[in-house]
Formats: sequence, structure tokens, C-alpha cells
Amino acid sequence: MIYLFIALKAEAQAFIQTFKLIRDPKQKNLYVSNQLTLLITGVGIDNSVDTIRNFLIHKKITTKDLFYNIGLCAAPAEIAIGSLLDIAKVHYKNSDIVLKKEGSVLFTFDEACEKTLPYCADMEAFGAVHAAQEYFDRQQIHVLKIVSDHFEPETLTKNLAQTLISRQIKQIQNHFQKEASWPQSS
Repeated sequence: MIYLFIALKAEAQAFIQTFKLIRDPKQKNLYVSNQLTLLITGVGIDNSVDTIRNFLIHKKITTKDLFYNIGLCAAPAEIAIGSLLDIAKVHYKNSDIVLKKEGSVLFTFDEACEKTLPYCADMEAFGAVHAAQEYFDRQQIHVLKIVSDHFEPETLTKNLAQTLISRQIKQIQNHFQKEASWPQSS
């Protein structure tokens, strides 16, 4: 099973449509198919951690399962809006979690950043990864972010969020296929 944890419904919409996910009648923010489970976590580290923990505590995670935190992020101007980033390390305050050797670095903040920073930023990834580590091995955890703005959060609309994710859905699907075919450790 591929588990997708996404902050906002606008970010999740392309996955719901593309993969024909069905809303779970018992849990309003849960969408499922035979291969994918998508849970909308809400914005922020605390929402991300709490929602993921409360969901995963009831699941039997195997070495074949994959965890994905997917969403939007701000980035420096040299990274084009719409770019898909494969995150190697997430940072929050004085802590780092390294997921892999190569990829982008993502800083997680408690609030939207309105001043330009020299690195990519979001509001959930560190919390999502922190919670995921309780249930998944590190090689099963993936963070993919799509650049939505250059530290101008007021420019982001629901429509733009849906469009940016929709344009990268094929690349994300390719990532799922590549990762799912990797040999899994016991």
C-alpha cells in the first residue's frame, strides 16, 4: 500500500481524481483504492503529527508499504514554480531528519514564510516524517514537494494548488512505480 499524507484538500484533489480514490464514509478526510490510501492531515506540524499517528496506530505496516508526504512549498527564485522536488532532508528548529543521500533540503516552519529565504520551506513535512518514523523504516519514507511560490504565500489559491499538483501527477506516479519496485529490507 502507498500511504499519501497531504495537508490540504486542494493539494489532494488531483490524486483523488487521477487514481479514482473513494472517500471513506467513516472518516471524511480519508480516500482509498486498492493501491493507495490518502489522508488529508490539515496544515501545520501538530496537525500532521497527530493525524498521522492517530491513523497509523490502527494499521499493520509492512516492509512493502510506502509513506509519502506530498504537497506544496515555497522556494528561492532560482527554483521555478511548478518544480517537483524529491526531498532528502527535512529540518525543523535544531533538528534534521535525513531520508536519503541526494535530493533537496526542506525547512519546516510553524507559520508561512513571507520573507525570502535561501532554501525551500513548508509547514508540515518535518512533522509528517517524524510521525512516520514510528511506523516505517527510513527507506520507506518519501517527501515530494512542488514549488508553489517564491515566499509570497498570498499568491497561492486553491485553483493554483490543484493546477500545480495536476501538472506533476505523472512524475509523482513514476516515483511511486520506481519506489514500489525497489527491493524492500526485512
